[in-house]
Amino acid sequence: MSEITILHLSDLHMEKSNLTKPEVVMKALFEDLKRLRNNEDLKPDLVFFTGDLVKDGSKDEEFKRAKEEFITPLMKTLGLSEDCFFLVPGNHDIDRDKQNQNKDTIFYIRALYKNKDERDKFFDNNKMGLQKGKYMEALHYFTALKNTLDYSHIEHKENNMFSVYKPTINGVKLGIGCLNSAWLSCGAKFDKKELIVGERQVDWVFEEIRDCSIKIALMHHHIEDLTPLDGKCVKDKLRNNFDWLFTGHLHMNKLEFREGPQPYGKLFHSVAGELSEDSEGYYQGYTILKFDLQSKQNTKIHKSKYRVSCQEFLTDTDADSNVVDANHMLGSNLIIASAKNDPRRTK
Repeated sequence: MSEITILHLSDLHMEKSNLTKPEVVMKALFEDLKRLRNNEDLKPDLVFFTGDLVKDGSKDEEFKRAKEEFITPLMKTLGLSEDCFFLVPGNHDIDRDKQNQNKDTIFYIRALYKNKDERDKFFDNNKMGLQKGKYMEALHYFTALKNTLDYSHIEHKENNMFSVYKPTINGVKLGIGCLNSAWLSCGAKFDKKELIVGERQVDWVFEEIRDCSIKIALMHHHIEDLTPLDGKCVKDKLRNNFDWLFTGHLHMNKLEFREGPQPYGKLFHSVAGELSEDSEGYYQGYTILKFDLQSKQNTKIHKSKYRVSCQEFLTDTDADSNVVDANHMLGSNLIIASAKNDPRRTK
C-alpha cells in the first residue's frame, strides 16, 4: 500500500517578548516527533501549518524568530527540506496597523458579499488587483517569511492571495492549494461570520491543480467563520472538488466529514489544535495522519497533547472519541495510534 504521512500543526502565536514559553513547547514538540519516528515509525512526508504563525503580524521580528526557532529546526528534526512545509496566513499574521488604515475598503468589500452577483463581479473584475490591492499590504511580513522558503524543486504558483504546490509523493502527484481566509480580517470582534475566502479563489486554485490525483486545501479559518453566503459557496466547492481539507483557528483538535452530492465523495477535514498556550480550555497539541494514496482514505491517526505539568507532549487517549465518525466512515482499516504504544499517554 502506497501511503503519505502528514503532520498537521497550527496556531503557534510566536512572540518576540515571551522568550521562554514557546521555547519550552517547541523543545517538547521536537522530542515527541523524534520519539514517534523512532518508536512508532511515524515519519511525516509533509507538514501543513494552518495559520497564526505569530502573535502580532506587525512585528517582523516574530516572523524571523518563527523561521529560525520553529520552521528550520522542525524540518531538521523530521529530516525534511523546507519545501515540504506548507503554510497559510491566519488573522494574527495580519499587520493590524496597516489593516486598520484600510478598514473602510475592507468593510466595503464585505458589504458587496451580501449579494452573490456583486461578489462574483468584484472577483472577476479584480483578479489581478486582488493580489496587489490595499487589503494585501497587511500580509507583507507573512509574505516575506514565505518567500524565504525555497519551493524551486517542485511545481508551484504563488501570489499574495493564494499559493499552489504540486509535489509528487510515492509516485502520486498532489495538488496543495493554500487558500487565504485572513485577507479581510480586522480582529476577533469584527470577524465572526464576516470573513470571505471567495468562491472564485477556490475556483482559481482548483484550476491550477485539476491535473493532480489528490487535491488538498489548506486555510486558517473554519467554514463557520465565513459569511453565510460565502461559507455555503466555499463549502460546496471544497467538498465537490477536493479530497482533504486542513484548517486551524478554532484551537481544538477534531476530524470532520462533509458529503457532497452524488457522484461526489466525502471531504476529509482535519481541524488542528494550537501550539501556543494563549488561553485555558483549548486543545494544545497536534495530529499526524496517514492516508492511502490510492483510495485517498485516512488509515492512521495519532494525536499528541501538551501537558504543562510535565512539559511534554503525550499520546492523547482522549482523542479516541474524536475519531469514532472516522472509523465509521472509512471502515475497519483505520488505526487509532493514540490508543496504544505510549506508556506516558494522557488519561
